[in-house]
Amino acid sequence: MKGEAAMQAQASDVDLRGFRYALEPVERRQRWQLDALQRRLALQQTQLAQARQGAQDLEDERQAVAARAGSVQGQRIDPQSRGRALAYMRRLAQQHHDALERVDELDAACAQARSDCIQAQLRLQGLQAHRASALAEFATEQRQREAGERDREWLARRRAPAAVKENP
Repeated sequence: MKGEAAMQAQASDVDLRGFRYALEPVERRQRWQLDALQRRLALQQTQLAQARQGAQDLEDERQAVAARAGSVQGQRIDPQSRGRALAYMRRLAQQHHDALERVDELDAACAQARSDCIQAQLRLQGLQAHRASALAEFATEQRQREAGERDREWLARRRAPAAVKENP
């Protein structure tokens, strides 16, 4: 993760082995939920593309049948054939209408899935920002603790030579 690498780069001078992020299970679960939502969105987008293609195929077929029917306008046509052709064109028009409704439904479902993905991404980013601030706080505490230890060591070394001089 890019954010995780940036967090560790900020605290590269500190030993991070003691850092434990309390919300890590929540963050992991949120990442899993986002992955699941993204898979659902991808599936719905695939279904939407297939539905659009199906609607386009029906429209193309309807136009081809209408063009054939128009080309035989001046010719004598059997009334039964004409009736069958008109019924077929009505059926195609109804199927096209149904396909367009399905496209609209899938489009709405994709929009909702996109919205769900954005919401999940924002929640995950919030957790990642919280993790970064917790890591920065841990690094600051570590630096302060290490600085205190260095100060005590320095003071101990400074007093040690004075004690050695007094002994001879």
